[in-house]
Amino acid sequence: MNLDNFTNGDMFHDTRTVLFIDEPGYRVWLTNLGNGEMAVQEQWPDVKALLDHNAAEAAEFSRNQKLGDMVKVASVPQWLVNQWEEETQGDKALLRRKLNDPDNAKFRTNGMRV
Repeated sequence: MNLDNFTNGDMFHDTRTVLFIDEPGYRVWLTNLGNGEMAVQEQWPDVKALLDHNAAEAAEFSRNQKLGDMVKVASVPQWLVNQWEEETQGDKALLRRKLNDPDNAKFRTNGMRV
């Protein structure tokens, strides 16, 4: 294989479809079309499943437990993250405001602020 001409379609050795991203509320399927081409199919199967999962995580979260350097504060579908990043043009402060906004509380996995 020539790595100078490597394409996404080269990831697959035959014509097949693989599940590339599988998150609650968001899936991405990749299909090898041959000739180094690949099709991408996005699905938003059930955002309610993600919100229910987030609520369960928030109910289990305890501020009294030892917290490490990284604490999960939210689970947001990738398509919405992409939309927010476009809207905020990469401004981290605006993104924090979106995550802390009460209108987006169902995406939170604990009561902490970003």
